[in-house]
Amino acid sequence: MTFALIFFMLILPWMATFSGSMLGLKINMGSQNRQNMILGFAAGIMVAATIWSLLIPAFQEADNPVQGAIISSVGFLMGCGLILLLDHLMPHQHPSEDAPEGPSSGLSRPML
Repeated sequence: MTFALIFFMLILPWMATFSGSMLGLKINMGSQNRQNMILGFAAGIMVAATIWSLLIPAFQEADNPVQGAIISSVGFLMGCGLILLLDHLMPHQHPSEDAPEGPSSGLSRPML
């Protein structure tokens, strides 16, 4: 696999997603409600991209539509479960909360 293929298939979409989310995070909209609205909009775009760009083509690629729907749905639910598991296993702190979540660690607030 060439570096150009890796760049265009993995790194470029990651950079676009990261820069867009950081832009939504760093833009000061004047109030917390507006900021939450921008971040919620960005999250909705990512969910839509997941459905239209990943799940629907996965349904269509299967030989049997029912089997494709079942396999894609199980994979989606496994991904959701993995995210929930990581939420419990990794130490992190939300900006609006005072106490960190997950297992205790010696990391500072900015590192969490």
